[in-house]
Amino acid sequence: MHDVTEIEGEFGQATGLGFKSIEGKRVTTLCVGGILDRVIRPETTGEILKAMTFLSSNGIPYRVIGGGSNLIIRDEGVRDWVIMLGKGFRYIKPLGNGLFKVGGSTPLINLSRELSEGGFSGLEFAGGIPATFGGAIRMNAGAHGSEISSVIDSVDVITPDSKLHTFPAKDLKWEYRKVNLPEGSIVLSATISLKEGDRDKILAVRSRFLQIRKENQPITIPSCGSVFKNPSGRGSAAKVIETCGLKGYSRGGALISKKHPNWIVNPYRKATARDVLFLIDLCKKKAKSSLSVELETEVSIW
Repeated sequence: MHDVTEIEGEFGQATGLGFKSIEGKRVTTLCVGGILDRVIRPETTGEILKAMTFLSSNGIPYRVIGGGSNLIIRDEGVRDWVIMLGKGFRYIKPLGNGLFKVGGSTPLINLSRELSEGGFSGLEFAGGIPATFGGAIRMNAGAHGSEISSVIDSVDVITPDSKLHTFPAKDLKWEYRKVNLPEGSIVLSATISLKEGDRDKILAVRSRFLQIRKENQPITIPSCGSVFKNPSGRGSAAKVIETCGLKGYSRGGALISKKHPNWIVNPYRKATARDVLFLIDLCKKKAKSSLSVELETEVSIW
């Protein structure tokens, strides 16, 4: 393996692409994290193919980041190369009959708003989820009893061997906060299927869901959303944490939300990832020792 400087130069020569170092706190909604040394922002499928071909052929590990809404980056940062889809993948193309092709970096909130305002039903639940469309597919994001899988017709991905694939949604295994897309693949786009309906009724439903979210979750404060999956047969993770007496507990600049205990927030943007990880570990230990409940993180940790 060449040294770092050599490989960086070879990357530019082979692909014609650049990269930047970015603070983790600037690309995550929790606003914590150290430096991501090499972030590539491809704008086209061709650029992704070039980047992935170079990285894979040289045995260089890489990671993929979307909107950073379900991610904690450690204070030490990330040495691996990171791929973040650029604005070229931010689009919504109508195909007719309620079908739309949506780019992977399209903000899910924008997608929900635009199509709901257009009189199409199916994404009202997603009006308050701060994820990219591709990230939402990866996590099978959901709220208010619905999941993104309910509207997916097919998913377009590029796999680590630099091959393009389209997977019909029915051929994928959709589970709670996950889908069995190939490991290391990148969601480029997907086709969704919505139902045309009464615009005012659709917007009313979306508005009601947003209001419920505002009343029950600290959505105006930096966070990574729900930290833990709801434990099977033991109610909600939030209730488990509250029963353990940890609601409102803080460490450094991080706080277990009083409004929703399954959210760890960074109210003054002064928390470190170490603060947040301490609280996560504390919740796990208390749930295990006090209630014999195993809490599993929903959030990704780099």
